[in-house]
Parts: sequence; structure tokens; C-alpha cells
Amino acid sequence: MVITLIPMPMTRKRPAFSLVELLTVIAVIAVLAGILVPIVSTIRARADVLECSSNLRQLGIGTRLYVNEHNGIMPGPLWGGQSNIFYQKNADKGNYGGQLIYYLSDYLPVDTVGTNPPRAALMLCPAYVDVIGMDVRDMRPYALRNSNVKMVNGKLDKPFGYPGSESQGREDDSPASYFQILEPENEKMMIELDAISVAPYAGKDNCPDTPVHGTLRNVLFLDGHVEAEPTDV
Repeated sequence: MVITLIPMPMTRKRPAFSLVELLTVIAVIAVLAGILVPIVSTIRARADVLECSSNLRQLGIGTRLYVNEHNGIMPGPLWGGQSNIFYQKNADKGNYGGQLIYYLSDYLPVDTVGTNPPRAALMLCPAYVDVIGMDVRDMRPYALRNSNVKMVNGKLDKPFGYPGSESQGREDDSPASYFQILEPENEKMMIELDAISVAPYAGKDNCPDTPVHGTLRNVLFLDGHVEAEPTDV
């Protein structure tokens, strides 16, 4: 019996990458990163603007729903600086504390973020959170209008009224009727808070120095529509 031995195929050793090849690959990766990083940053910034705009639009819808069920009366009285802290037990007891989100909690789903304290997601601008962080307790991404608007009768009135103060001997200023506001489509209701848009908050730990969206600032109008207005920055 003849046994034939089949020779094993010879394995060819693959040459290692040369230094030039490695440097070329690294250079290509660096170029791609330089292209992709700004694109990703732009996409994220745009997403933040859209999410913020969506929040404001929902607050506008909730306000209109409230108005429709209260014979045209706006929610209030409300403070200008709006907190995003939301305790459901306060909403259930009617302890609204001059905060819009409590008045709208019967008309909008109020999802909360975090537990200490719980914050209403609708009152959180993602770009504001990126700038300020979640460690600041008194976060106020949005400021509500507490100045006068022109009414149909030619007089001026605060659309959301203004809370009273026992220490100052000031009674509540009742909110106005939406249907008596002359041009709600041209009157701002809520704006993103920063040191330029709401100067009294400048220098505080809950106030960004510049608009959080850079060259844009989202604005909610009394009729419920939202615009991204250019800033001066």
C-alpha cells in the first residue's frame, strides 16, 4: 500500500502596515471627524430648537384650552419668572403658586424629569439644561409676560394678572380676558430666559449670559403660535 503525502499549503505571511499607510489612515479619519463633528453639532442644535419650540407650542395649546373652559379668562395670576418644579400633590390641592404649568395640568400631560425636585418636561429647554445644568434648583428656562398689552377698549392690562403680596399690602391683580386683547397674534406670551431677554435675571446662577440657541430665541405668542426670532448676539 502506497501512502501519498499531500503537502500542506504554504501560508503566506501578510506584511504589516507601513508607517506611511498608518499615517494616511489617521489623516483620513481626522479629516472625516473634522467634517462630521460640526455637522452633528448643527443637527443637535437644530433638534434642541425644535424641541424647545414644541414645548412652547404645547403650552400655548394648553393655555387656549384653559381659556375656552373659563369663559375667556386667562390663567393666573402668574409670576413672570416661571419655575419648572412640579408637584402633582400641589396641583391636586389647587396650590398653583403663580406658576402656569399648574393651571395647565388639567389640559396637558405633565411628564416630570428627576425626583429632587421633579421638573415638568414641558418647562425644560434642552439647550438651557446644557448651559445651566440640572444641579441648579431654581431653573427658569422660560419667562412669562407680566407687562401690559393693549386691550380692545384702548386700555392697558396684564394678560395674566399678577400675584399679590401680603408683606407689601398688594392684592392679586386678576388676569384679563383673552377675547379683549386687541392683537394676541402680535403680543408675546413667553420667551426663553437669558441675561439679554430678561435683564433683571442677569448674573444669577439660573440665567444664561447669552441666548441658549445662539442666533435664535424661541417666542410663544398669545394666540399660540411660536416663532424663532433672530437675536443680536
